[in-house]
Amino acid sequence: MTKSGQRRFYIYLALLCLLFISTAIGCKPKAKDEQKETGAELTTGPPKGGDFTLQAAEGPFSLHDMKGKVVLIFFGYTSCPTACPTSLETMAEAFSRLSVEELERVQGVFISFDPERDTVDELKEYAGYFHPNIIGMSGKIEEVKEVAGRYGAFFIKALQEESEMGYGFSHSTETYLVADNGTLSEIYSEKTDAMTLSEAIRRHLWKRQ
Repeated sequence: MTKSGQRRFYIYLALLCLLFISTAIGCKPKAKDEQKETGAELTTGPPKGGDFTLQAAEGPFSLHDMKGKVVLIFFGYTSCPTACPTSLETMAEAFSRLSVEELERVQGVFISFDPERDTVDELKEYAGYFHPNIIGMSGKIEEVKEVAGRYGAFFIKALQEESEMGYGFSHSTETYLVADNGTLSEIYSEKTDAMTLSEAIRRHLWKRQ
C-alpha cells in the first residue's frame, strides 16, 4: 500500500470511530432527572378559549358565571419561583389602577396545573395575597390540560431528584383576556406592563357605552 493509500485508510478508520462514538452518545438513555413528562397538549390553529368549570375553595367555578365581566386568566402553580408571582403582581397592579366601579366588572383567575400540591384552600390564599379580585382554582389534571390547550397555554412537568419538591414545571407565561361576552379576545406576554393591561381592561369595559 502506498503512503497516500495508507493515509486515506487511516482517515477513513478515524471517521468510522467518530461515527460510532457519536451514535453511542446519541442513543444513551437520559438520566432520570433529565426525563420530562409532557403536560398540556396544544390544539391546532389559533387558541379558541371557551367555557370551563374548575374547582375553587368556594366551590365549582364556571367561566359562564362571569358573563358581563372582563376576565384575566393565568396558568401556573404556587411553587413557581418567578414567572407566576411576577405576572400576578402585574395583574394586581393593573386592577389597582381601576375605579371601584370598574373593579366590580373584572375578575382575575389563576389556574394551577399542579393539583397534586396546590389544594383549593392554598390556591385561595395564594391568589388572594395578590388581589381580592383574583381567584385560584384547579381540577383533575386531565381537565386542566384540556382547558390550557384550548387557551394556547402549555406546561411540561420535569422530574428533579435534587429538588426538595421532586419536580418543577416549564410553562407558558401569557395572560389571557376574556371579554364580557365570554370570548377569548386578547393574549398578553409576560413583558406587558400594568398600565397596558389596565388600559386593555378599560377598553373592553367601556367599548359598548
